[in-house]
Amino acid sequence: MIIKRTKPSSQKSSEKLSEKKLEKLLEKYAELILKNGVHVIKGQSIIIKSEPIHWPFINILIKKAYQLGAKQVVPELVHPYASIYQTLYQKKEYLGKLPRYTKNIVDTYIDEHWARIMITGSENPNFYSIANQDNNTIIQKELMTTMRPLLQASIKGDCTWTIAPYPTPKWAQKVLAPRFGKTKIAKMSDEQLIQEFWKVLIPILRLNHKDPSKAWKKHSDTLKKRVKYLNSLDIEYLHYESKSGKTDLKIYLADNAIWGGGNFNAFDKRPFLPNIPTEEVFSCPHRLKTEGSVKVTRPVKVFGDEIIDAYFEFKDGRVVNYSAKKNKALLDKYFSIDENARYLGEVALVDSTSPIYQAHLLFDSILLDENASCHIALGNGIPSVIKEGTKLKEKDLKEKGCNHSLLHTDFMIGSDDLKITAYIKTSKKNRPRKQLVIMKNGKFSF
Repeated sequence: MIIKRTKPSSQKSSEKLSEKKLEKLLEKYAELILKNGVHVIKGQSIIIKSEPIHWPFINILIKKAYQLGAKQVVPELVHPYASIYQTLYQKKEYLGKLPRYTKNIVDTYIDEHWARIMITGSENPNFYSIANQDNNTIIQKELMTTMRPLLQASIKGDCTWTIAPYPTPKWAQKVLAPRFGKTKIAKMSDEQLIQEFWKVLIPILRLNHKDPSKAWKKHSDTLKKRVKYLNSLDIEYLHYESKSGKTDLKIYLADNAIWGGGNFNAFDKRPFLPNIPTEEVFSCPHRLKTEGSVKVTRPVKVFGDEIIDAYFEFKDGRVVNYSAKKNKALLDKYFSIDENARYLGEVALVDSTSPIYQAHLLFDSILLDENASCHIALGNGIPSVIKEGTKLKEKDLKEKGCNHSLLHTDFMIGSDDLKITAYIKTSKKNRPRKQLVIMKNGKFSF
């Protein structure tokens, strides 16, 4: 995807969030995460994962959560240096050995329907460039195996969850460098960097609305309309083509696949937003029926480090050939964890009306970049976009084509020249399938 270099207007550059305005903004954002994100209810407990640099905002979240009736609010420290030092210095015999209480914690979260919040935006986006990824692969495999029941419970709606961004100076510096230039960005103070990043994030998070909660409900309704239309088509497969010829991919949907987007529903029918922001509509591909090649158009973080210009070739659903301009070795390690990580678990559509796309920036964040671009996910499938999928057992889901894996990573494949043609199911043999272009030049055609 071509990211155009843009400069903020002088009007926007002159605007500044005063301390009082920033405080009100963060109050509004915390309320959005708690009410629309995890949709906390009285008596529910919450776990909040974040880095130390996020603590001023975490304090606001904790206070607001208790005011809304939370039973317990537990902040969980995600310390990047601790994780990196583990990969570099932990003795081999201890790698991947989790404390025995980890399983008890996972069981408690599930049994008591805890809500989970993750705040993203690293203190240093390049932390993991020094990690020992051989050791990290061992650590991540054991962690994902232990956490899998919680992932499955979350997908079913037993535990509401949301992931939301929070700006940090070094993250802002990396993202905004193309906009301001390396020389100018290097001279900006931490406060200036945060100010400028908030100017980008506020409209993306719809915090520029008087009532962000209402704005997100309206946006969710828009996504639901797209979902309804796509479900009405009864699509058999999608054909992705780019003018460059680097993408020529056919993705068949799983048996009884449906489309999803916008709010999820919890076990008690409460709506919640797993991602803030979200711009996607998505479905479940058939794990054995993807054919062709695809070029990844945005950098992707895998195990904390960056993969650039990845390329995949599929046959019978499986990645049979792949490359990357930077960090192909990370893909080697990704696929070594789980053979099923070579198969698709998600197909998602995002067009260029997305405010994240319109920012014309690379965000160095899957949360944001996946909502600026069409994407596919290698790894675990999503049962909620199979009819009655959350009620089916794993073997039944597999029979329908839903992939089962320890991993799930989004790879962005959208571009300004992307064309997607939907091929509609037909009940009659030898009858040509109806074709319908649903995206042209990166924009929805419906």
